[in-house]
Amino acid sequence: MSNKKLETYNKIFSTIFEILKMENIKYEPKAIKIMCDFELKLRKSIKINFIGADLIGSYFHYAKNLWKKAKKLWLFRKIYFKKTKLVINNYLSHIIEIYKPRISNF
Repeated sequence: MSNKKLETYNKIFSTIFEILKMENIKYEPKAIKIMCDFELKLRKSIKINFIGADLIGSYFHYAKNLWKKAKKLWLFRKIYFKKTKLVINNYLSHIIEIYKPRISNF
């Protein structure tokens, strides 16, 4: 999506709610879990429109951003590559263990 503004996300969710209402589909925003990337405007819009919903960050996007940051910091030069890869993999394994119960209930 090219226009990643808060108003745009709010309009999208508003349209979805209108469609649900027209189709007589009931939903409980407090009883849902939403997984998304770490885009701030999207996360803010979800919190506004789905009050009480459990917002979970995407592991894929998190890992992708870690690697991107490591490259930006030059941690992939030959002398650092093995150590950087080991540190990031260990860190991600730790994150998986922490969030495994939340993800398995998703």
